[in-house]
Amino acid sequence: MEQREIQCEALINKCKQEAKQLAELAATKNKVHWSQSSFVSFCISVEEVLSYGVRKRYATSKQLSSSAKILADLGRRFPVAAATFDKCYGAKSHSSSSEDYAHLVTSSTTERRILWLRVAIIENSLVTIVNEIIKNADKYYTEYSAICHPVYGEVFGYLLDGPCSIRVSRLKIADTAISSPTPAEIVKRHNKVLSVSVCKIQQDGQSQTST
Repeated sequence: MEQREIQCEALINKCKQEAKQLAELAATKNKVHWSQSSFVSFCISVEEVLSYGVRKRYATSKQLSSSAKILADLGRRFPVAAATFDKCYGAKSHSSSSEDYAHLVTSSTTERRILWLRVAIIENSLVTIVNEIIKNADKYYTEYSAICHPVYGEVFGYLLDGPCSIRVSRLKIADTAISSPTPAEIVKRHNKVLSVSVCKIQQDGQSQTST
């Protein structure tokens, strides 16, 4: 199995796992708060898929992640993407019109990476934006990306339907006060799980080859 296949499979499997856990949480609650670890973890897994295999011009910089750069470019001709970008990273992100999201605009690298995803899910626009990204995948991604993969790209699009239909609250809920890991800590856990997943897929591939 090629390295591209291994990495894409690991990223999609991780996203599936996070989507399932978020759905299970939502089944026990009326609403999910956007600071809950399951929601944050799902957003990180989506961001990892969207940022894998991008073309050089959309590589992550100090100011914006790869997915946010793609969002900005898409926004030039797609109003929904433009509105989301402005609320998160543009002039509107510091205006009174975006007070609901003001406390999420922080200096934390991890939180800035997933900010637009959190806002897009809350405003029920993520599926629409991602579908548009997938339609224009050749512009933003190399052939090694999960988005351009003939199977995983389509699977990724379907994966978002369930989680993006969940009601997400911006108001504090009592049980969110329980200590949750920070986004940075969740990223570390993701990286460990992803590494283990890649190793397992490689081992399975070698086993199949030897037989």
